[in-house]
Amino acid sequence: MATILKLLPAKSAGRGKKISIGTSAGPSSYATGGFTYSTGLTTVDVSVVSANGGYVAYYNATTGKIVVYWTGATTSAVLAEVTATTNLSGVTFTVIAIGS
Repeated sequence: MATILKLLPAKSAGRGKKISIGTSAGPSSYATGGFTYSTGLTTVDVSVVSANGGYVAYYNATTGKIVVYWTGATTSAVLAEVTATTNLSGVTFTVIAIGS
């Protein structure tokens, strides 16, 4: 479940912009294409996502999902999307987003 920690006016980001800072535990069964996360913003202009446990993630503002990547034990790709059904419930994702 996502938790928005703060939703602040972003004076330095431009007129009418806000900054959303929140965290979410990962899902117990990851779905290809990511898991749903709400920033609390109508439009996201830019975002940064951090994750523990060696995962790399980004927020897809078009779909409203956090997409997660890893090196994986069975892939030769540098980074590949996490395999469907992977348990990410022990991973914490922190999202900082700027938008309106």
